Amino acid sequence: MTYPAFHKETSAPGEHPQRCHQRRIFRSAGLFRIVLRLAGVLLLLSQIVQGYLAIAEGDSVSLMLVVGGLLAIVLLLATRPPLLENALTAFAIRSRYRRSRYRRYGWYLYTFPFVFSAFVLWAKIQMGPVSDRWIAVSGEGGLSEYGTALLYLIMPVFAYPMAKAFKRRNQRLMAWLYYLIVAAAFFVGMEELSWGQKLIGFEEPEFISRHNVQSEFTLHNLSFYQNHLSDYVFMIVGLIGSFVWIGLHYWQNRQRRLSLTSPALDLRYLFPDWPISSFFYPIAIFYIVREYTDYETRFEFIHGADQEHWEFVMSIGIFLFVLINFFRQGKEIDKGLD
Repeated sequence: MTYPAFHKETSAPGEHPQRCHQRRIFRSAGLFRIVLRLAGVLLLLSQIVQGYLAIAEGDSVSLMLVVGGLLAIVLLLATRPPLLENALTAFAIRSRYRRSRYRRYGWYLYTFPFVFSAFVLWAKIQMGPVSDRWIAVSGEGGLSEYGTALLYLIMPVFAYPMAKAFKRRNQRLMAWLYYLIVAAAFFVGMEELSWGQKLIGFEEPEFISRHNVQSEFTLHNLSFYQNHLSDYVFMIVGLIGSFVWIGLHYWQNRQRRLSLTSPALDLRYLFPDWPISSFFYPIAIFYIVREYTDYETRFEFIHGADQEHWEFVMSIGIFLFVLINFFRQGKEIDKGLD
């Protein structure tokens, strides 16, 4: 099925104006096309260079390089029109429903973190759970960390129009909360990139170097935060994301039972529903195991570098949450125009 309206941003004079929902899909497809093509090209080039260097040194091309190359090709193929437009339309329609024929789609979203986690654990076992090779792949500057940074940095592109729409609809509290999401997403994304230090290579100030556990231009790696707060913050966020949908369903049922409409604080836009909850399981489990068991010291399997993969899974969940609400709000705006 194709969607011919997506080739233009606005309709011709005399035609029905393009809906907000359609316009958001059109713009999202354009953004994703640019990001995926850039990511695919860079990933493919890096895999080719690494493969060439391995062959030049007399080594065989590793399975991870092959997987990385195939992933790059998939990313490039996914940008062919109208694949993105059709995929985003299906996602926008199906991901918002939980008591309908689209409920199966929610299970697809729910299952993804388990599949990804299984792949990560398989790769970890293949390379050696705490080997230097695994630490190099998983640690600072790895694909998971850059993926996390990328997702947080493009998140404001979707959250900011939502904040403006809330403000126009006189939902000022929701608007300011989404402005806060914009600021928080930008801050976290730049922190993952050390505010450009990893890309540009500038020297961090002496105070930061002296008090930062990784000698980087970041606040989240300051000694006090890392030694006393970091694990608990991730654990709490993971547990909230994993189970808050229970309270969300209670709130939605209450809204329907009492026929309440247009609440000042719409919790659907603030907390993820059950299909997204599984994206928070790995980060919660990882930090609970580290903090409350001796598994890390007794068995050589868990390493601090593993957290980058589980943070990446969580960032995917947060990004999907914002994206689902971006399209949901577009539909609600269209209904208000009918």
